Amino acid sequence: MSKSTLLIVEDNLAQQFVYKQLCEKFDCLVVFCSTGEDAIEAIKLAKYSAILLDYRLPGMTGVEVAKHVRYSEAGQSARTPIIALTAHLSDETERQFRAAGVDDFMTKPFAIDEFRKLLLRQLYQAHEPNLKLLNKTSDGSDIIQAT
Repeated sequence: MSKSTLLIVEDNLAQQFVYKQLCEKFDCLVVFCSTGEDAIEAIKLAKYSAILLDYRLPGMTGVEVAKHVRYSEAGQSARTPIIALTAHLSDETERQFRAAGVDDFMTKPFAIDEFRKLLLRQLYQAHEPNLKLLNKTSDGSDIIQAT
């Protein structure tokens, strides 16, 4: 079974640490970028199982990054799932993300099991199931607070 590799675009180092721990728990590899510009360069170099984007980033917003990803995928049959992770999901922000091609959303803070379910929705492959994502965690009610 090959591991999923996530590109997480997050400028907060404490939040990166939390995501790293969660990704390890659910048997996923992770690549971090702290800016949208770095994320755009990273997608030129490798394919990712999913991209998790914060809204507020230095330089460009997560919405702008999502638009760039979708533009770069134009004409391709494969589409990388993009997940918006934000502490402030207003109706307007959600509308902007959806217009940019974002597939899913998670609002911070979140429970560990919410994160597991999000990854399961976006990464599940019947021919190579990730058993760590399929099995509900006993600590599923814990809340992730780093912001």
